[in-house]
Amino acid sequence: MLRQLVPERGDTLIEVLIAAFVLALIVGATFTGLEGSTRAAALGRARSQAQALAEQDEERLRGDSIQALVTLSEASTGESRTVTENGTKFTITSTVKAKEEETSVSCTSGTPSVNDFLTVSEVEWRPSPPHEEKIKESSLIARPPGVNLIVQINGAAGTGVAGMSVTSTQKSTGKSETGATDASGCKLFTSTLEGGTYDINVAQTNYVDQNWYRELKEDPKAQTERNLVSGVTTRASFEFEKAGQLAVKLLTGDSTELGISSSWPGQALNVLASESSHMNPTYRTLRISNNEPRTEFSSVEEQAGVFPRTYTVYPGGCTGNSPALYGSTASTATVTAGNTTTATLTEQALVVDVYKGTSTSTELLTTEEPKVVIKEKTTAGEGCTERTFDPTTLPFKPPTEPTEYPTAARGALRFPGLPFGKYSVCLEHAGMHYRRSADETELGGGTKAAKVKLYWGEATESGSC
Repeated sequence: MLRQLVPERGDTLIEVLIAAFVLALIVGATFTGLEGSTRAAALGRARSQAQALAEQDEERLRGDSIQALVTLSEASTGESRTVTENGTKFTITSTVKAKEEETSVSCTSGTPSVNDFLTVSEVEWRPSPPHEEKIKESSLIARPPGVNLIVQINGAAGTGVAGMSVTSTQKSTGKSETGATDASGCKLFTSTLEGGTYDINVAQTNYVDQNWYRELKEDPKAQTERNLVSGVTTRASFEFEKAGQLAVKLLTGDSTELGISSSWPGQALNVLASESSHMNPTYRTLRISNNEPRTEFSSVEEQAGVFPRTYTVYPGGCTGNSPALYGSTASTATVTAGNTTTATLTEQALVVDVYKGTSTSTELLTTEEPKVVIKEKTTAGEGCTERTFDPTTLPFKPPTEPTEYPTAARGALRFPGLPFGKYSVCLEHAGMHYRRSADETELGGGTKAAKVKLYWGEATESGSC
């Protein structure tokens, strides 16, 4: 018997749905795989780019100067910049750390510093927020041997002076660096210096160097240049101290014989002060008077002050005026920081008698005003030159003004005291002149005045003195 077939429509629909679902899974898996593959490829490209950027940055850091690395090492966060490559934004951060070794230079140690630099280049980017990727590259850069300069400033007592302003300037480039000395009087210049010749300057308000200059660069005797060499620590020492002041008063000796008071002034063109405690003393001129004799001198007028020290002090313009050359002992003056020291110096008098007639005359000239020219002939000594005491500032007068010119009866100087040395004395009259046969008169600090006789009637040689 034949069986009747019944249609199975529901089962067929289910099968179709199942087939579609399976197909969707297959397609979805395929697309997911493709997307992951694409993302992985993009991430790989970004990483490769980031790696290249980090390596490029390290190459740049290795080519930087030591000064640039030092500057970057002092920045706590380093330096950052942003670049875009193939649509991806990369942030590059560069940092430098100085690796200190145990051997380093200081004011008490001259061992060159051996510092290396650790450089780190970090590259960040965001391929898909909030995910973040990062690549790092680093290098160790060996720093060349250091160029170090130590400047030591000591005072009069030999101890360090704090707070002095010290400047080092490279002569070839003009680049300079300034700093202050520490409590020990030391200023260390390092790391930023390069090899070459440097000028050093030192200054501070109210301070002077050992040659009485306010700034080291003003002192012609100071050795301010130093040649700095890689791997070598160079030291330079100078003396600075708070300035004192020195005042000098000149008196004329032999006041009884001259009939003047014991406080009658002497005169000089300059006053010299030399360091009495040093093995190789050099002198300082208290005042440059431009050939104008004076009776009093003070360091306040033309100097910033005097370096505190004990000085041998004497009137004159050169070391040839030193009393020691004439068997006498010079005066000393001790100058202290911030104070004024006064020294009183006594000079031997030079008395010039001018007579009316010739060498047989015994009558002093009283009715005429003689022109007498006095020249200092002291030329043996440092800084010595022949100097003329200008008659207009050292006038001779007849004895009608005994108060102003107390020795005029003898034809003497207004201030007859003169520095130790040798002098020539000459008389001029009517286009003629007379110079005594003994051309030089020596003043050596004797107890009596040195006397010179000139004769009005013997001015027979043509020309001036």
